[in-house]
Amino acid sequence: MKKSFKNAVCGVCAILMCFVFVLSGCFFSNSNDDAGKEEQTQTQKDFNATMEKLDELEMLSIDYNAENAKSRVLVYIRSERYNSSEWELIGGAIDEEFDAFVEQNQTKNSSSLKSLQDFTIPKTNEQSDFVHMFACMNVVFVSDAVYAQDLSGWGGDLCQLASQAKASGLAGEQLFEYISQMFNSNSGGFNAKDVCADLDACNLATLLKSENKTISQVLQDYFASITFASRKTDFILNAFGKSFDNFTDLKQTILTRVNNNNLLKFWGMQNGLSFTEDAQIIEKCVDIFTNFLLN
Repeated sequence: MKKSFKNAVCGVCAILMCFVFVLSGCFFSNSNDDAGKEEQTQTQKDFNATMEKLDELEMLSIDYNAENAKSRVLVYIRSERYNSSEWELIGGAIDEEFDAFVEQNQTKNSSSLKSLQDFTIPKTNEQSDFVHMFACMNVVFVSDAVYAQDLSGWGGDLCQLASQAKASGLAGEQLFEYISQMFNSNSGGFNAKDVCADLDACNLATLLKSENKTISQVLQDYFASITFASRKTDFILNAFGKSFDNFTDLKQTILTRVNNNNLLKFWGMQNGLSFTEDAQIIEKCVDIFTNFLLN
């Protein structure tokens, strides 16, 4: 009888211990889940705060002068980093009076968008360069000249990668491997932030031209639905006018665009990149970029 009672007590204790173990497991599991959700929520909060500043900036631009309000915002955001005479030529002149108007009337520190570089896309958790994206958006939005559009975005960055590859002094397979490692990496002339910024800028500017929405609405809708594949397919269509599923055809289209762009050639002359002597390096960069777009 005593033995049975003792066994029963032991059995109850074992059940209670299992129950406590399960509860504690649920607690720590939920805690980890909540931590993950909190991290994701903070990214979304940061994104939303940026959109609020962008909204205010566009409203201020409309109050200042409703004509060309969107393009004024795009120029304003790029104006601190991209303010050379070449950028004014392809993207538009900086309005210093609007700068002063924003400083006097902002309530959300919207002027801080001029210096925002690290921009996290909540859906894909990618880092992009916000000001670089807006600089490219600016040119694609205001100019129909593809040579100016390409210079401001993917074409300019591709030539920077080629210039960097030339400076490495490598040749043959070693050069190709170097370009492969540097492209879409954490650093270099055509890094991962640049890739996101260039492709998204082209897609966003195209949407901005065709949709009657504020800039922040266009960005919110686009980044809510973006995937790694949709970014590339949309970019190919928007940048080159049609879809491609063949490597050779897309490569030749990109290479022709680069080689026929006098603004890129002028950039090359200024930065030690010859479109004649360094043609093989440029072509290898185009190979890597084409492969990325189709895979």
